[in-house]
Amino acid sequence: MVLYHAGLLGWSGGFIGVDVFFVISGYLITGIIYRESIQNRFSFIDFYDRRLRRIMPALLCVVLFVLAGASLLFLPREMRVLPGQVIGAVTFVANIVLWRQSGYFAPAADELPLLHIWSLGVEEQFYIFAPVLIIGILRWAPRLLIPFVVIATILSFALSVVFSSRMPDASFYLLPTRAWELAAGSLVSLAVLPRPSNRVVRELATVAGLALIVGGVVFIGPEMAFPGAIAAVPVIGSVLVILCGDGTKAGAALAWRPVRGLGLISYSLYLWHWPLIVFADYGGWLEGRLSAVLVVLISIVIAWLSWRFVERPFRDRTRVRRSGVFYGSAAGVLVAVTLAGWIQTTDGWPTRWSDTILRFAAAGEDVSPARDRCHRMSGLGDIAESCVLGSGVPTTAVWSDSHGVELAYGLSEYVPVQQISYTSCAPALGMDRIRSFQCREHNDLVLAYLLDPASDIDTVILSAWFEDVLEKDGFRGGFADTVDRLTEAGLRVIVVSQLPNPGYLVPIHLARGGDVSFAFDEFAERHAAITAYLETLATPLIFDPAPLICDEACELLVDGAPVIFDRHHPSMSMATVIAESLVERYDLKP
Repeated sequence: MVLYHAGLLGWSGGFIGVDVFFVISGYLITGIIYRESIQNRFSFIDFYDRRLRRIMPALLCVVLFVLAGASLLFLPREMRVLPGQVIGAVTFVANIVLWRQSGYFAPAADELPLLHIWSLGVEEQFYIFAPVLIIGILRWAPRLLIPFVVIATILSFALSVVFSSRMPDASFYLLPTRAWELAAGSLVSLAVLPRPSNRVVRELATVAGLALIVGGVVFIGPEMAFPGAIAAVPVIGSVLVILCGDGTKAGAALAWRPVRGLGLISYSLYLWHWPLIVFADYGGWLEGRLSAVLVVLISIVIAWLSWRFVERPFRDRTRVRRSGVFYGSAAGVLVAVTLAGWIQTTDGWPTRWSDTILRFAAAGEDVSPARDRCHRMSGLGDIAESCVLGSGVPTTAVWSDSHGVELAYGLSEYVPVQQISYTSCAPALGMDRIRSFQCREHNDLVLAYLLDPASDIDTVILSAWFEDVLEKDGFRGGFADTVDRLTEAGLRVIVVSQLPNPGYLVPIHLARGGDVSFAFDEFAERHAAITAYLETLATPLIFDPAPLICDEACELLVDGAPVIFDRHHPSMSMATVIAESLVERYDLKP
């Protein structure tokens, strides 16, 4: 997972390490609770004492480090989001906070130094419910424990399958759709699944389990509905390794000393690696594989120091008493929450920066004033009720993903416009997007509305984040089909190509004194692929905004304002320039 986050793995499924972690955690924690319960020595106080010793000292160190690092690096926009992450991390609800912050225009992952703590939130919530449920069932109806865990596993898995396509963010972050992974480990711990007595069978099962995990890393990708059914691949693999690995050659490989060494520092490594990657990237130091390797090595060193001087001492009951753990954790939480609250009340602590830096940083908010009101984030709706911008009855519609939002508002200064935009849903008929539930259905409704004889629309402007979707399954044929259907119906179709971008956060780059232009060569290959595809479409009306800012170099400023408000979306300032050019070239009129 560390290599995946650093961009060094080369495969798309490195994120399944969390799923493996959940299975292991469910196995270990259930085993502890069950064994101590049947021996009549389980204590809730002792259980949570051990969990706090295990989790809180290193976590609080990382949270305080993140607060310090963000104070030195983060601009107000990123700083405003940090308090929620901090409070979520130290109060065991990080997953819920991140779920509520999720959405297409939520902060990008590489701006969230505590993003990875969501998995601890899931685990900590499991720690709250698991002992109560297991102890209660063992006390009042012990025969029902295994049936209860089996049923809970099945129900949670079913929820995960259903909601991973319908509500992907909720399914990814929340305990009800993740509980089955922890419960799978519980089933192994409760001996529901018998361990094969034949050594050859165990060897083969362990190898198969490792193959499933590795296969998941290689073949599972972010475009798949996840966790969902596909998460069963690493989960089953983990179950097989835990169940059959002991005493096998494959299991012995996992006990190799370097592997065990990484296992010892794995918790600290997990905590420390992501903030270091985020800060290195945000500060502009994460350039190329060599710097990524260096960040990973630094993470390993810091993780060892954290394990040696933070984790180990606090786990030693002879050195730190129970009261010290509870009071120390409470004090650390209080400090973190207080600092987070102060950052919140100061609106991101802008006084750290000069007026020039703040002016450029504010470009991250140079978006359509109607974005929140008009841009659809999820679900289907009445297309006829889509936002009308400007005054009068619109004869022009902008049909797009998020890349047409600012353009629609810019056009409304000249002509009334109907904005029809849906997050991560390019106007490509028949195309499904996991992260945009009902995209296919949405596009079908839009087409039906535009082709309705009662519609006043005679010009349709299509826009999309082409470099993202160009090679996605179904896009090329689906987008061409959209153009064909509209053109055959007699509508004028204008396709707006993608504005060149350098691939980094432009407002932050400019705020830190970076170059105000970038070489067009950096985007040329992507631009050529997009242009070559658009030239195959049935409409001759292809508008390329690149010449508006690019010659041999592409300017990052227009009238003193950044042309992009994040990594690739045209800012409102730039969209106004594009809109003016469209009106002039295609004689758009009310």
